[in-house]
Amino acid sequence: MTLPHQRHGGNVDEVAARWGVPPRLVDFSVNTHPFGPPREALAAARGAVAEADTYPEADASALARTIAAAHGVPEASVVAGNGATELIDLVPRALGVRRALVVAPTYGEYAASLLRAGAKVHTLRRTDAAQFPAAEACEAIGRTRADLVVLASPNNPTGERLDDGAFVGVLAACEAAGARLLLDEAFVEYDPAGSRVAVVKESPALLVMRGFTKFYALAGLRAGYLVAAPEVAAKVRAARPPWSVNRVAEAAALACLGLDGYEPRERERVIRLRGRFARALSGLGLDVLPSDANFLLCRLPRGASADRLYEGLARDGYLVRHCASFGLGDTYLRLRVHRPAVTRPFLAALTRRLDRKAREAGA
Repeated sequence: MTLPHQRHGGNVDEVAARWGVPPRLVDFSVNTHPFGPPREALAAARGAVAEADTYPEADASALARTIAAAHGVPEASVVAGNGATELIDLVPRALGVRRALVVAPTYGEYAASLLRAGAKVHTLRRTDAAQFPAAEACEAIGRTRADLVVLASPNNPTGERLDDGAFVGVLAACEAAGARLLLDEAFVEYDPAGSRVAVVKESPALLVMRGFTKFYALAGLRAGYLVAAPEVAAKVRAARPPWSVNRVAEAAALACLGLDGYEPRERERVIRLRGRFARALSGLGLDVLPSDANFLLCRLPRGASADRLYEGLARDGYLVRHCASFGLGDTYLRLRVHRPAVTRPFLAALTRRLDRKAREAGA
């Protein structure tokens, strides 16, 4: 059973209150950029606060126009929203989705939004967390008569990019069945292979979501976007309320889009940290899945409990991501790639907790 404090990451206050610890937990549970937002985005946001007494654009057209230019797609193909979560919620309602397919484990808001829209959700669960079941997914699209298939690349919590063969196969299966593929690219900036936004121009069955929450660390400002065929984007846009993107979020997002050289530099920075972190965790006996994102899904050593580690690490001052809400039970933790200054003491705390468990098992 998933407990309330396990449903999402970032719930520092709730976890601190649960175990009576100071609410100064170092957060390894959310997957924002370890070094925070770009300076330029923060400066733009602060400047926009001065205009807080005026409404933003009702349809965030300046942001949509800039995104369209960045991706080389028509402005009519872009829908800006209040973070990807709003768009995840809008798509099934706007498109009248009746049946949908998700491949688990994955982000829980996909199924939640589909259920709120009245859709029947079919779940295909991986037998191997590290392997995307491409053939089974293609078969399930026809069998379930899905209107919408929702995938993520890189996927959360497993961290891997949807490989080209699987992507092409699933998209072709969607086209053949008259279904649409919603591809969430919330972490794609960390993937050197890059985005599939350009494929939207070739296939009206594809919808791609991007955002500024993770790589640009603007989780508190809420800005995201959808790229789809113009006729599909128009339906989603019509379902979106006016002034969905506030002035401060739009200013920060526009600043991110104008950065020169930031993405490759910060991606390489995180890739180096991810490699070191993965090696350190493997050295502690955790089975670390390969990742193209800024987090690592780790299967715990035999006999270790995610429940006990979650609580123990919280008492030590660290918040990690329990994976029960992903259907992974008591055997996995998802850990953010973080700054070295906080990763080193975290690894020491994790080592102590695991050593304590080993001593108890040997007693």
